[in-house]
Amino acid sequence: MASLLKASKAAIATQTSAYMAFNASSTTSSATEKIVADVDTNTGAETVTDDKADLTVTVTSKDGSISGTASSLTSLFAMTAEQATKVGTRWEFWKTGTTRCKALKKDVIEDLLQSLPPSAKGITLATAGSDYVLKRTSVATSSVPALTNTLIISTQTKLPIEETSTDSAGERVMTRISKWGGVRCRASATCGLRGGRVDRQR
Repeated sequence: MASLLKASKAAIATQTSAYMAFNASSTTSSATEKIVADVDTNTGAETVTDDKADLTVTVTSKDGSISGTASSLTSLFAMTAEQATKVGTRWEFWKTGTTRCKALKKDVIEDLLQSLPPSAKGITLATAGSDYVLKRTSVATSSVPALTNTLIISTQTKLPIEETSTDSAGERVMTRISKWGGVRCRASATCGLRGGRVDRQR
């Protein structure tokens, strides 16, 4: 197990880009949330959409930018209502090196590329076809429902393909990772996640 996770981390470290599609749903609600992210080691673009909010974030070597509805800017980006109204549907930019741009880069690029794979503690390993299947289940507590995490890793590339988290309360989150090392749509106000290779659907 430890050797597989080590090999997977090493394989991820050699990749220059990745495409991630995140979907969250619940058996107790019709609400859904979707995120699509297209990132490389220096630039990235991410769109976040749920029933009430729509936000697009881009990071380039020169700046970071956001655009979205007023509700998304307040609920997803922590702007005040006054700030969100001022931005409107325009793009808000921050130059590289600024605190806000550094935070965008961390959220959109660094955290996404470094979030997989997990630690080996409590994981069981199986195979399904040409993939490894890693599973971990945590017991419920008084405040947190039981949670099952399943990660699928390619036996050939050692790269993560899909991660699913399901809890006993009916919440389900699925993340698909693809196009490792592919040519991504360059993040910009004109490209963002509204065109090019990235589907704008969250």
